[in-house]
Amino acid sequence: MANFKSMIILLLLASLFLTSSVAYALRIESRDIVLDFIDSVKSGNKEEVLKFIIFPLNRHYPLPSIKTPEEFLLRFDEVFDSELIEVISNSTLDDWSEVGWRGIMLNNGTLWLDFDRTLLGVNYQSEIEKQRQIELIEQERETLYSGLREFLFPVLDWETKSYKIRIDYLGEYEYRYASWSMDKETSEKPNLVLYQGILIPDGSGGNRYYEFHNGEYKYVVYIWYLGTENTPQGDLSVYKNDQLILRESVIKK
Repeated sequence: MANFKSMIILLLLASLFLTSSVAYALRIESRDIVLDFIDSVKSGNKEEVLKFIIFPLNRHYPLPSIKTPEEFLLRFDEVFDSELIEVISNSTLDDWSEVGWRGIMLNNGTLWLDFDRTLLGVNYQSEIEKQRQIELIEQERETLYSGLREFLFPVLDWETKSYKIRIDYLGEYEYRYASWSMDKETSEKPNLVLYQGILIPDGSGGNRYYEFHNGEYKYVVYIWYLGTENTPQGDLSVYKNDQLILRESVIKK
């Protein structure tokens, strides 16, 4: 269990150090957004914080996304626990910075705001969420095809228009990709399994992609943690000799 938590921390730190994004001091209009958000959190008024939320608010897989205002209010304490509230409430403008088009981040990406006064994402994870995540992972492991049950932790479990796809972290910086046709269950043997995948972070906001190779084919799975209202949560792209032959967005997580 401790190894699982330590590996998550190491991966998050690695994504921060590998980012090529440059942080800048806040402009006047961004300062107003940050100060309003800090005041909303510090007030303890969940309805005030809700005004900053756009849905779905993604959580760390396999935790379900928060999809409605009612659900946000019910799960508020899971996301904004006392530790995170204290960090936000005690933060100053010097703790926040702009990262190009990506938005405004707290510290090294603990939390992100957009320039339109919305909350883009919360990378912080409370102890309640961590424990629930572990429980869900073990439940999921029991329902998976027997040949795929050995992994350190899951990364994603998606459906696109044509495929069910899954990525798991095996340890030692190696990722495994498995896919099924839509007429099969993930408890059945997958149509394709690829090993030795790599993670390539795209900034400190959580956006990233995973790359796998199979002869002349390359499979790239993108996760869009930060984006606009119309940005899909992710997509699968397949290349043959570097020519794109398939791209499908995730339609179900």
